[in-house]
Amino acid sequence: MLSYRPRDFANAAIFLSGGTITGFLSTYADSAIYLDGSGFEVGGQVLSVGDNLRTLGLTSGTITGTLADSSALDVGFSISDTSNIIIIPEPVSMALLSLGGLVLRRRRRN
Repeated sequence: MLSYRPRDFANAAIFLSGGTITGFLSTYADSAIYLDGSGFEVGGQVLSVGDNLRTLGLTSGTITGTLADSSALDVGFSISDTSNIIIIPEPVSMALLSLGGLVLRRRRRN
């Protein structure tokens, strides 16, 4: 079991594209969770690529859908006042990973 203090994750970003989640998704202090997959819903409301749960007024509930690796997602969530959960498409996730690699590569050169 992982234990933590919310302030440890300020400004954090998590990208979920596969695997099994057996707990609860919760965001704190300007953090974000990006979900890569399809068929996401919250309480019967269908979510589309690019949807931002905070903008839709969805700050807690259960999110269901399929992650990019075909894993089923059915987990509760809670979003703090300054955080978010965002639905992203596969090409965006690859671009973000590539950008992260470029940033690391540039830092190593300096």
